[in-house]
Amino acid sequence: MSVAINQDEHERINAHEYPGTRQLCCQCNAPTDKCEDDSMYTDDGIGPLCCDCYSLRSQEKERDILKDKLADIKHDASIEHGEDAAL
Repeated sequence: MSVAINQDEHERINAHEYPGTRQLCCQCNAPTDKCEDDSMYTDDGIGPLCCDCYSLRSQEKERDILKDKLADIKHDASIEHGEDAAL
């Protein structure tokens, strides 16, 4: 009867038997805990990323989108009030 090994033992065996197969985050070099099939990449192809770096990039992208929308709203408001004579 075989006994299941714990995750730490499994990782140790894999590191010894299959060196170089661990996927590392391209930003922080932490293990991604993913394989090639479920790797996380940004929309513009940056990756593979760990969960933390992927979340951070997603938040940064959302922030940039909101900043652009706010700039558009301010621009539209200035046009409505006649503050943009160039247009």
